[in-house]
Amino acid sequence: MADDDTPVQIDLRASERRFRWSLTAIVAVGAIWRFAFVTITRHDRPLLLNDSLYYSWQGAQLADGIWFRDIFATEPAAEHGPLTAVVLAPFSWGSHLLFQQRLATVLCGVATIALVGLIGRRVGGHRVGLVAAGLAAAYPNLWINDGLVMSEAPSCLLVAAILLATLRLLDARTVGRAVVCGALIGLATLTRSELALFAVLLPVVMWRWTPRTGLLRSIGLVVLTTVVVLTPWIVFNLSRFDGPVLLTTNDGGTLVGANCPGPL
Repeated sequence: MADDDTPVQIDLRASERRFRWSLTAIVAVGAIWRFAFVTITRHDRPLLLNDSLYYSWQGAQLADGIWFRDIFATEPAAEHGPLTAVVLAPFSWGSHLLFQQRLATVLCGVATIALVGLIGRRVGGHRVGLVAAGLAAAYPNLWINDGLVMSEAPSCLLVAAILLATLRLLDARTVGRAVVCGALIGLATLTRSELALFAVLLPVVMWRWTPRTGLLRSIGLVVLTTVVVLTPWIVFNLSRFDGPVLLTTNDGGTLVGANCPGPL
């Protein structure tokens, strides 16, 4: 034992090791369940007529070097944010392309378990972290999304990452932590547009629960980094559509579907 080691330090290191091993075991069990569920129930199942077709085809097109074109024509496409298709692209090859894409979303779900455990530990200690990870591993509304080839699994992963980054930022408002938080919000927005609300809500949280000194700088860095991450996609869209398209073209369809005319 080193001269500067104290019983308290040794106990803390032992507790940290137990947490890591326990969290690893929980994540492993969650991973086994998710991979088994997808392999058994969805190995040969075709995609439904929903958003999964868009994400799957865009991932395959990206793997072939075709950047976000309509799957049935040659028109530009931005029906959804690009990040889910980008995540699927490295898995979009060979004769088992669809199953591999499903496994990509499973990997997102497995990583979410680990992040939820780390969030719980930061909020309430090791025991809370392990309970939170266990709940995330078992919660059907999380694992049922794995294998759908849609944006839910990557979105859950990024939301968990934002929450963890936010807790770190609230603990110590450094430049690096603010930039990481803003980058994650930008990536989440490229997955589901409504997650841009984090860029609005996070400054409110920071204003309410952190000291005012240097606060505006941290908020500015978060918002600026979010904008920087979004800018390439926005510029790309503005250059290829006749009208202004910032994130997606899905708002028009949503408005039409939500405001159907009444029966005649």
